[in-house]
Amino acid sequence: EDASDTLILLGTIEVREESESLSLTLTNFSDKMFVEMLWDGWAGKDKEQGKRRGQFGDGLQSAVVVLSRDPGVDLKIFSSGHEWSFDWSFPSEVAKAHGKEALRVTTKASRQNLIGFDCGRDTRIKITGLQKQAFDESQFLFLCPPYEVISNSSGDILLSGQFRGCMYVREMRVLQHQAAAGVVSNRQG
Repeated sequence: EDASDTLILLGTIEVREESESLSLTLTNFSDKMFVEMLWDGWAGKDKEQGKRRGQFGDGLQSAVVVLSRDPGVDLKIFSSGHEWSFDWSFPSEVAKAHGKEALRVTTKASRQNLIGFDCGRDTRIKITGLQKQAFDESQFLFLCPPYEVISNSSGDILLSGQFRGCMYVREMRVLQHQAAAGVVSNRQG
């Protein structure tokens, strides 16, 4: 067997149905994440130079913000020997008085080493408490592209009734209001 016949497992995706919700576990082998990736992304020159497999860009930031806003969802990231957890809090009394919350990231050392997963070497993102409709294709514009669109400098207005009351950021639905008259999309990229 020569080297060209060797297969390398880069990662896994696991979806489990629980009684009232779903859990999603994404694992990327031999690829560490650092907390700076959450704030700065990991794209541009690093991606172009091919330094890393499975790049983490600003999609990670968007997903963390959306998922952590849902009180029923628990999001944890295990990587680089740490467990990251997320919640919204008031960074100061002034912020609290004005109702301005900020995303708080808490990290603690983790030696999680399960069958095939090593927290010091690999990355695992575990999301529990997802509503079953989270995997509905209307959550993602790239799965059901709109055909009637009016564009302006702020984004796109989706005219089809199936998008009524929904707001998308980078093709992911982040907001849905049943009574809204129109739909705004701020797709970039």
